Amino acid sequence: MRSIIFDTDIGPDCDDVGALAMLHNFATAKRCRIAAVTHCTSNPCGAGCADAVNRWYGRPELPVGTSKRPDFLREHEKYNRYIMEHYDNRFTRRQPEDAVRVLRRALAEAVPDSVIICAVGPLNNLSELLDSKTDAICPMSGRELIESRVHRLVTMAGSETFGEYNVACDVDAARNVLENWPGEIWVSPFELGCGVMTGGFRERLSEDHIVCKAYELYTESGFRDSWDLTAVWAAAMGEGPIFSLSAPCSLKIDEKAVMNVTETEEGNARILRAVADKETIARTLDSVIDGTYCY
Repeated sequence: MRSIIFDTDIGPDCDDVGALAMLHNFATAKRCRIAAVTHCTSNPCGAGCADAVNRWYGRPELPVGTSKRPDFLREHEKYNRYIMEHYDNRFTRRQPEDAVRVLRRALAEAVPDSVIICAVGPLNNLSELLDSKTDAICPMSGRELIESRVHRLVTMAGSETFGEYNVACDVDAARNVLENWPGEIWVSPFELGCGVMTGGFRERLSEDHIVCKAYELYTESGFRDSWDLTAVWAAAMGEGPIFSLSAPCSLKIDEKAVMNVTETEEGNARILRAVADKETIARTLDSVIDGTYCY
């Protein structure tokens, strides 16, 4: 069983909360362990919101870190401030640790080839990890830690037709990670989760459930596209039975933040593709969130 580090921009969209909820339920079902959660924007409510979700699912001890980058996507508080202020968490009165320190420590404490990193926001934290130098936490550089400890990176990022949000917000970081990552990458592109409308879980969970509250505050209908949820599924379960993987490929990010995919046997990347229809995928992801999925 591998450990998963979850890197999220929890705040600009509610699917991050759904994705983190899925990860906790996968961990409860012994499909993975959760090693840490890191937040990749400057918003002061992100780490508290993530910690509140961790506590809701009975894992208050999980390390949580946040980007120390100033004024990066700071403004998004449509639901995460409410969650931080109304659900128990560690960060209403103290600051979370730097995300890169949390990432380095989690990897340093792991055994070789045991960690999957699941990233569902801009890739600035992972870019900084990749470029990080040796420190008091670990004598290995970030690249060396990734080469030694990380089995795979799974990321929701990119589109072959336009500059997708997670890439366009920090093109340099996305380019550094997607073009220079020293290991296998699975990419869930924008199109995979678009139109996969989860939210049916609300019929089977209480109104004050933390995921229901996030979806209620963010959406008008209670349903939302499932970009980040697809990445968590792949990180914990692999691709089947609802997704498949492309042939090996290489990735390049152009000046318009478009992801150019080139099939090559030497490539370290694979693109997730849908096998099931969008309604079936949505029902499957909903069932993981509400706890009815049959493993």
